[in-house]
Amino acid sequence: MFQSAVRRGPSQASGPSSDQQFGSDQVIIARQRSRFERCFRHATLLSACSSVASFFCLANAVLRFLFPRFDAEPKYSCKRSGVTISSMTSGEQRCPSRPRTALLIVDVQVGLVELMPAEVRRRVLPRIGSLIAKACASGVPVIYIQHDGPRGHPLETHTKGWEICPSLKPTDGEHIIRKRESDAFFGTTLQRELEKRGISHLIIAGGMTEYCVDTTCRRAASLGYDVTLAGDAHFTRDNEVLTAANIIAHHNFVLDDFGAADHVVRVKPTDEIVF
Repeated sequence: MFQSAVRRGPSQASGPSSDQQFGSDQVIIARQRSRFERCFRHATLLSACSSVASFFCLANAVLRFLFPRFDAEPKYSCKRSGVTISSMTSGEQRCPSRPRTALLIVDVQVGLVELMPAEVRRRVLPRIGSLIAKACASGVPVIYIQHDGPRGHPLETHTKGWEICPSLKPTDGEHIIRKRESDAFFGTTLQRELEKRGISHLIIAGGMTEYCVDTTCRRAASLGYDVTLAGDAHFTRDNEVLTAANIIAHHNFVLDDFGAADHVVRVKPTDEIVF
């Protein structure tokens, strides 16, 4: 009887009882359930995050469609300059950079200025000088346009009349571009010089109102430049039909808001021009 019991002992010890097997199965099931629950929670969290991100992307797209000027990102692109301002820090103002400007002084040459009435010279030349001084103080490039006249012309090349007026004479480093026609862009290097400097806005002053000033303003706008004409800093003289004052007033009226596509001419008095 004892031996029989002893023989049965080892056989029972070699394998788990039914209770032990059941307990082991419960542990395995519990572990699998716990693993499943963790995976489910992770999947639920990822799904929620994806839904939120999708919602904000959709909302941003709708706002951009309804309000073209709305920009949810701190990024601005300048139309002509190609400069992009990004990765702004807190506290910085989100403002696009200003267009790069150049001051264009047209045909302020001795032979032309001497043809103007004394009153025009006294009134206009100091204003042109004021524009040049403000441009230099602001670091804005000043470009002089110098007309090459034929033999016998008041602006005949390499004569005294051809020289730029001494009171407005360029300083070292200021660029002079020579031309032969009323259009300062025609047959000259002006556009190439402006592109090299990244210029998108021109302030124009000089003479004569109805010829080189008018033509250059219109051509500049047609080429894609914004233009500010100094309405009290361009000059001409009387002709057989109109006085100089009438010619200047007429061209200020006609040129103001003259445009080509998105680019326009604005006429402003010298005191209101900001560099």
